[in-house]
Amino acid sequence: QYLFDQGYHQVTACPNAEVALNVCEEGRYNNQYQVPDLIVSDIRLGGDMDGIAFLRSIRREKRLQGIPVILLTAKIETKDRIKGYRAGADAYLAKP
Repeated sequence: QYLFDQGYHQVTACPNAEVALNVCEEGRYNNQYQVPDLIVSDIRLGGDMDGIAFLRSIRREKRLQGIPVILLTAKIETKDRIKGYRAGADAYLAKP
């Protein structure tokens, strides 16, 4: 509710990376193509694709490359952060 109160018109939660990628690629809202303003993703996701693979898929798509992606995850080791940033994350935040 907070995001709606702040003026965001649509917040979409997805059960896994495959669904999220489909939502990003389809990008239809009010009959106009719109890419998300921001993506927040965990690294550990259900389905066949983890958050790193999802991020790499986003970065390969020309229409989606400019979307800021924040990885919010319990994987806090330095090697995990490096992997996330190398995959194209704009920010890497540890869950408490």
